[in-house]
Amino acid sequence: MKTDRKTGTLRVHHTTQGTHSRRPLVVAAFVILGWLLVAGVSGPFAGKLISLQKNDLADFLPRSAEATRVLKLEGGFQNATVVPAVVVFERSSGITDADRASVAVMAASVTGLKGVVGDASQPIPSADGKALELVVNVDGSSIGGTGDGVSSLRNAFHTSGGFSVHVTGPAGLAADFGSAFKALDVKLLAGTTFVVVVILLLVYRSPILWLVPLVGVGLALVLAQALVYLTVRVTGLTSNGQSQGLLTVLVFGAGTDYALLMISRYREELRRQPTAQAAIRAALKGAAPAIAASGATVILALLCLLLSDLGSNKSLGPTAAIGIACAMVTMLTFLPALLLLTGGRLFWPFAPRFGSAEQSKIGLWSRIASFVGRRSRLAWVVSGLALSVLALGITQLNPTGIASSDQYTVTVDSVVGQKIADQHFPAGTGSPAVIIGEAAASSAIVASARSVPGVDSATVLTTSPASIEPKVVDGKVLVSVALADP
Repeated sequence: MKTDRKTGTLRVHHTTQGTHSRRPLVVAAFVILGWLLVAGVSGPFAGKLISLQKNDLADFLPRSAEATRVLKLEGGFQNATVVPAVVVFERSSGITDADRASVAVMAASVTGLKGVVGDASQPIPSADGKALELVVNVDGSSIGGTGDGVSSLRNAFHTSGGFSVHVTGPAGLAADFGSAFKALDVKLLAGTTFVVVVILLLVYRSPILWLVPLVGVGLALVLAQALVYLTVRVTGLTSNGQSQGLLTVLVFGAGTDYALLMISRYREELRRQPTAQAAIRAALKGAAPAIAASGATVILALLCLLLSDLGSNKSLGPTAAIGIACAMVTMLTFLPALLLLTGGRLFWPFAPRFGSAEQSKIGLWSRIASFVGRRSRLAWVVSGLALSVLALGITQLNPTGIASSDQYTVTVDSVVGQKIADQHFPAGTGSPAVIIGEAAASSAIVASARSVPGVDSATVLTTSPASIEPKVVDGKVLVSVALADP
């Protein structure tokens, strides 16, 4: 309200500055509330994702692979949802009659145990008389079921009597592998979180700022898991433990990177702009194109995995792409809204103020940048040589893979048992190769298999353990081949 100097009348001026200044704060509050609502709706679906895991070999291998076709045909001959566990008993001085009697009693006790399917086989003596083997089928419909069966066997077979007992074979190795991955997920999540917190504390020296990226990453992960769950249900996409585990890693990694870029730009703009609203607009204008370009590049690269023949890669591509998209959207919406509402207080006790010196012009990193600018040729030559030295480790890469027993960094029961079994039995006894062919040519198939170098034995699957009559399904028989090598 002002007085006109010529006429002396009062003039009233309406201002909307206060309304305009509050509007972005209201929008930011609604964005955060919207994300909390999304998290609440997504949570139940995200929790169900693990129930859709398919970790069967047929889901990992290419559909056109011969082994995949055999796995499907094998279901007609025997229960496809069971996995054999091999129980190995060893006495270095030789198995005694008392040992055999004790093993027989323990073998009879496993029927009906949790996760165990059917009865144990008859004890199989080794040629050197120092070991016995039992084959017991366990529930193989899931990693959890296999783990339950193997745990039941380990509890049922004890080491009384002076001989050692170990549960190995496909089921034992799978159970220990699943346990290792289960522990790895927890360690990986905790380790990643710890590293992110340390980096944020060192860079920004704020006791509260580190919470902001972690909250954003958590929201992105919940949304990504829910969308992957719905995608699997609607499209039939195969989801496995590998793709779900990597989803967590990628969302954490990409989300943290995007958050650091946005926060760094926002802190710079708080020194240049008079208000937090102007600072967040400038930060978005500067960081959003880089984040969008980075996210889009990674998403397109991951979707190229859809062209892979390997089922596990096809699963990983869209799963990881969904995770990157969720991380990108979260850091372009939720994070700016939260930064706007909190202003520079998140950076306490070193909150940037309008007009203060920019960090990019002082301190250690400024001196490093100046040195690189003055001595650019020296910098790239020295760093290139250092990277070349570090890259020498690639010469130790084994492109043919490693055996299951060599995949652990700690001692596990299945690996110990496998090594003992390899010492006393043909190495492939517990995990035979499978041949399916015409029933009329069963004798020729067995003879041909036995003539192959590296084959220890080949037998036709019979209608029952006590029978010699081959089991015929749709005019075909199954031949089990034990290899001499693991």
